[in-house]
Parts: sequence; structure tokens; C-alpha cells
Amino acid sequence: MKVKSDDKNIGDLLSSAFFKVPRFQRPFEWTAAEIDEFWDDLNDADSDYFIGSMVLFQSTHGIQGIVDGQQRLTTITLLLCELRDAFRANSLPDEAAGLQQLIERPSIRDNQRHFVLQKDQDSPYLRHLQQDMVSDTEPQPADGESLIKKGSARIRTHLSGALQGNLAQKQKKLTELREQILGLRLVTIEVDNEEDATVIFQTLNSRGRDLETADLVKSHLLSHLRAGNAQNDIPRERWNTILNEFDQSSAELPVDRFLLHSWLSRRDYLAQAALGKSVRKTVKRNQAQKFLDELVLDSRLYREIHEPAARSTWALEELPLRQSLQALQVFRVKQPLPWVLALWREYDQGLLRLKYVLPAIQAVERFHFINTAVTNSPSSGGVSKMYASHARQITAARSVNAKAKVIREMNAKLASSDRLPSLDQFSADFRRIRNSKVFTKQARLTRYILNSLHDSQSASPADPNRMTIEHLAPQSAKQPGVGLLDAAKIGNLLLVPQDLNNQMDTKTFSEKLSMLQASAAKGLYVDDSILNATQWTKAEIDSRSTEMAKHAYETVWSIKKLIIPGSK
Repeated sequence: MKVKSDDKNIGDLLSSAFFKVPRFQRPFEWTAAEIDEFWDDLNDADSDYFIGSMVLFQSTHGIQGIVDGQQRLTTITLLLCELRDAFRANSLPDEAAGLQQLIERPSIRDNQRHFVLQKDQDSPYLRHLQQDMVSDTEPQPADGESLIKKGSARIRTHLSGALQGNLAQKQKKLTELREQILGLRLVTIEVDNEEDATVIFQTLNSRGRDLETADLVKSHLLSHLRAGNAQNDIPRERWNTILNEFDQSSAELPVDRFLLHSWLSRRDYLAQAALGKSVRKTVKRNQAQKFLDELVLDSRLYREIHEPAARSTWALEELPLRQSLQALQVFRVKQPLPWVLALWREYDQGLLRLKYVLPAIQAVERFHFINTAVTNSPSSGGVSKMYASHARQITAARSVNAKAKVIREMNAKLASSDRLPSLDQFSADFRRIRNSKVFTKQARLTRYILNSLHDSQSASPADPNRMTIEHLAPQSAKQPGVGLLDAAKIGNLLLVPQDLNNQMDTKTFSEKLSMLQASAAKGLYVDDSILNATQWTKAEIDSRSTEMAKHAYETVWSIKKLIIPGSK
């Protein structure tokens, strides 16, 4: 790799060449805080203040591509545009015209005027600022240009504040600012081609921040996938489809995490830090389009896993699948996501039917309910690798029988006693689950447990809009012998219709029992430990908690009870 470096000031740099921001670069992303810092540095600095380095590569027709430094160069261009307008507004038209030569000038190649700073993607708002003319209309910023508009306005505010006094004083200040900007110094580092530039880009920091995996993957793909023109950059639009999918989601979906899970659902296991390098090494030019298409598909599926409501329709028979996906969000687990993504993709693409995918995802739900939500067992890299390995296997399998075999093997591993706590361990932690006006941290988990226990015994699934949680012993601790802690225990909680809850209110247990017995006769599920009780004290609450734990462990969340077609 041939590298050439030079020391220049901004005036010489902008006079010497035209510059273009490649498609693989981030959009302009300096916020008001960074604009303010740059302005303060400019005003406090010496005339030859050093602002860092720029990495450039030779593009086409005398244009240099910017690898590192586009945030600073864009900010300086915005400064020059605002300074030009201020010169003209303060009766210095020649000075304004002089500055315009650093913003837009003829090329010696065609004698046509070109902007000194150009972008590969369409940038109507930046062009609007760069043009040396007054316009009655202001274009809408394109995608990625919102901070350019805000940055320009911020600079305008700073400039207005700096121009105080009479006309002569304002003109003097403008001239000083111009000399200060043009005297800023930097080191330029030039390489021969975009490929070398991409390598450098992937090892640099942007204003002190490590490049994210998404930046590295994007830069690699867009360097391989050429756009027809700036107005029709389909590869960039496809990439933005991924970002838009997550921006519109109500779930928290970090792009870097998605990229890792998408990779693990199809390819060899690796850590997050190694993903960018692996993509660059593995995904060749002739594979880039396929890889991008896979990411676009997976981004939709990944969002649906985290936000089931994002899927347009759910058939009646699919509702248990939706409930399992929602449960995984309650548990906030990340380890199984490559496996769940692979399963969801198989189902979405019509490669596996519901009868295979449902027990596979339910097994994940049950495993993490027991291991994560209740007992909070320590996670291990072994579980993550197990999920990723089976995700790759099911993706690679070519027949339904082969895919079903992978699911059976995975479910067997999840059901293994080596991976699950004992009933005693589970029961001890289950009995610690609490929910009340005082204990609110486990509210979602408690509701999930009560819904699941109810549905396992009742012919009618619990309607979340109609059913509410009744505390048999009041939360207010007015019942002798039942404290706030006891009243919050799961053994004291029961799902009942809202109107029944309102009627029971603060009645005694004897009165509540009569109402529950009458409702049970009409079809409401109420377990025998309540219906057969003669009193309701701490002892009954603890006993019912233990019974609920046993039923949960051995029946409702039993992985072994899941049936996969073809199982013996």
C-alpha cells in the first residue's frame, strides 16, 4: 500500500482539489455540542491551529475520496457558506465571491463549476447551502441531512453573536474569522485506491469513537456494490431498509447485536468484536449482494421476534407462537436469538410448518422461564454456542426430516437434567416471586406466570383486557398474620375478571370464597387449594405457592412434554 502524507492549511487544501464523501461513510453526525466545541476551538486557537488528519484516496477525474475527516471538512464547508452569506450581508461582495471559490469553482477538466465538497448520495440541502444564490424555497433534507441543517443553523447563531458593533467592526470580525478558518492546519494522508481506503477506514476511529460493527459491515458491502447514480443508490437504500426497520420498532434493537445474531444463525460462531473483520474476510465481491439481501430479510424477522405486533397478521393457530415470542421479551434473554431467528426464518420462508417450529420455540421459552426468569442460573458461553450451532445446522439442512432431527436434538439438550435446576431449587426461587403495589419489579413476570397457569387449566385463555390480579389477602396488610411480604407472594394471587375483582374489593376471605365458588360454578378457573380452604393465612399462601411451583415445573413448563412430529 502506497501512502503519501503532507501538511496543509485549509485554504490550500480546498484550493487544490475536489473532495467526495464515499457511500460507505457515515452521514454527517456532529451535534450541537460538537459544533459548539469546534467553534470555541476556532476562536481560542492560534492562526495555525492543528485540527488533526484527513485520509484521502485518488478517486476519478481529479476528485479525492475522503476516508477520515469528513465530519470536520463538512463542518468547515458549512462555516464557509455562512461566512460567505455574512460577508455579502455586510457589504463585502468581493470577499463573499472569494470564499465561494473554496465552496464551488470550475474544474480545469471541463470548465464547469463543481462543488469542492461532494457526496456520493443525493444531498439537496447541502447543495442548497453551497450554491451562491438567494432562493425563496428551501429543500427538505434528504436522509442523513437533518444534522447538516441543524449544524448550519447552529453556526449561523454563533456567527450572529460574534458580529457586534457597527458595520466596520462587523467587517473586521468577518475578515479575522476567515483568516482563522483558512489558517487551520491538518495532515493529509493519501492512498492510491478505494480498496486501500476501506482497509484504513476499518481501523480508524471517528472523532475518538470506535467504529461500530454496523459501520464496518456497511463500508465493506457498499464498497463492493456500486450505485447506478447518487439518485438511485439501491444498495444504500437496501441498507437503510434495515436501519428503518429498527428505527420504527418499539423494541430496543441495536444494529450491531442484530448483525451478530444474523451471522450466528447462518455461519460459524464468533464474538461481536470479530464480526467486522470476518465479514470483510469472508464476504467477497460476488457474495455481497446475497449477504445484503439476507440481512434485509433477517432484519424484518428479527423485529418480529422482538415485537410480534410488527407482523401484519397472526392466524388463530399461530397465537401460541406469538405468546412464546412475547414471553422471551419478558425474560429479556439474548442467548437463544440466533436459534429463534433461524427457526422463524424457516417458518417465514415456508421451509418448516408450525407443528415443528412451535415446539422448538416453546422449548426455548420453557428453558429460559425455569433457568433465567425464575432461578436466574448463571449463563455460559456453552449455551450460546449450542444455540448458534443448531441454528447453523437447521439452516444448512435440506429436508424437513433433517430439520426436524435438529429440533429434536436441541429440545433434548434443553430438557437435560444437567442444564435444568432441580424441582427443589426451582420451587425455592419460584416462591420468592412477588407482586403488589409495593413489589412491582416482577409485575410482568407474575402476570405471565398467572396467565400460563390459568390457560393450562382453563378451556378459555385468559383475556389480558378482562382479567386482573386479585390479592386474596389484601395488599394493605390489614389482615392479621399476613404481612405485606406474604400478601405479595404468588400463592396469594389469582386471575379473575375485572368486575369480580371490583366486587371482592376489601371483603373478608370468607366473603371472597363464596363469590369465587359461585364464579367457578359458572366456568371461572379457581384451583382447589383456594376452593377447599377454610381460612387464608400465611400457611395457606406458602402451601399454594409450593403447589403452583410443582405444577409449573412438572407440567406447564415441562420441555419433555412437547411433541415434535416424528418423535418416538
